[in-house]
Amino acid sequence: MGNRLFFIFATEPPTLLIIIATEPKIDTYVEMEPIETNQLSEDEFESEDFGEEESNEKPFDPSKVDVTITTPNLGALISRLDNDEIDLMPDFQRSSDLWSKQDQSRLIESILIRLPIPAFYFDACEDAKWQVVDGLQRLSAINNFVLKKNLVLKNLEFLTD
Repeated sequence: MGNRLFFIFATEPPTLLIIIATEPKIDTYVEMEPIETNQLSEDEFESEDFGEEESNEKPFDPSKVDVTITTPNLGALISRLDNDEIDLMPDFQRSSDLWSKQDQSRLIESILIRLPIPAFYFDACEDAKWQVVDGLQRLSAINNFVLKKNLVLKNLEFLTD
């Protein structure tokens, strides 16, 4: 099975739009010599000319990308969280608990009043366990509120007692 990347967009909360892209063989790359981090300062790096004519960039073949669009509801995403089918701690991500309780509360409030929320991005190379590429803090807030039930909403802007 090829690499799959899921793009999930909130269209009309609590509805989500999922785009599944499958690329059986990645053939877009740029070959560059490895650069050790201590070799260039930030200013030197930004001014460095990597010379486009020297790169071995090959365009990717769009015909090899299989895109499937589905529109599940928010419950489907919560179900995947509940069944441990979404990895909230991939190695390449920061910690999942960076948002304050207020930030998490505001996200939940946005969902409750049906405001659109930004897209979630997943690496779905393994269908049984998606890895969060973007949206970890938002998913963690949803998980804390809906499943763990350890988030008490506070300092809301629109929904009040």
